[in-house]
Amino acid sequence: MNVKDSAYNWDEIYEVDKPTFSLFDMTQSDIDNLYIKKFHSGNCFVIDNRGSYYNGFILSKNSRNRTECRIDFFPPKTTGKHTPRPLFQIVKIDDGSIKESNQGNDRTRRIPFQEDKDGRENFWKLIQFLLRFKDIVDYGEFEEKFEIVSKDSVIQRLKNKPTTEDKKAEIAEYSEKLQIPASEMASYLEMNDRIITLQEFDNLLNQNNYIATYRQKYQIVKDGDEAVWHHFLKKHPWVFWVKSKLEVH
Repeated sequence: MNVKDSAYNWDEIYEVDKPTFSLFDMTQSDIDNLYIKKFHSGNCFVIDNRGSYYNGFILSKNSRNRTECRIDFFPPKTTGKHTPRPLFQIVKIDDGSIKESNQGNDRTRRIPFQEDKDGRENFWKLIQFLLRFKDIVDYGEFEEKFEIVSKDSVIQRLKNKPTTEDKKAEIAEYSEKLQIPASEMASYLEMNDRIITLQEFDNLLNQNNYIATYRQKYQIVKDGDEAVWHHFLKKHPWVFWVKSKLEVH
């Protein structure tokens, strides 16, 4: 029976009988099929079209553990909206005991979402899901303080800084907030740039017509392949050192 299309008054039914809750497995099902509903009693629940109720989400799992986000919605105080209170924990699959938690006991510790296999992608899907119900859910100052942005938008933001000093200050702020040393960030950027350069070097050597592409890209007007190679090697003199090292080994 479809809850939305039912002739029954589901609000009144669940005023009497407390619903049975389960965890929604985001590793197997699409969270877009859920919605958040506020009942006449003042309670607020996550529900699907079949009438199943959920008090949390499975963000990731393997043969030993699963990462959960248990969530309750606290009644409104002044805004008329419910405040979500998430509890993140890693649970052992064999006995259901809590291995790690982000609050509440001596096992409290940081739960990282470093990779998609750790539940990173599903974590952000959950955040986006909650943000869909702005008429019900109170986010406090979340939307004023946080914004989901793309890598390209960050790059463009840095490009729009008027001076090099402004760019350096912005990068230093990222470094501090991410707790990554600036020297480490610089090393990564240098390594990444060199990988791109070596790929371009390989294209010049082995890819048909790439010399013409390079000539057009850098507007080299002098005739002959030698002019292209002179431009590339003058721009990246370190390539000679890498090439000599590769030949020695």
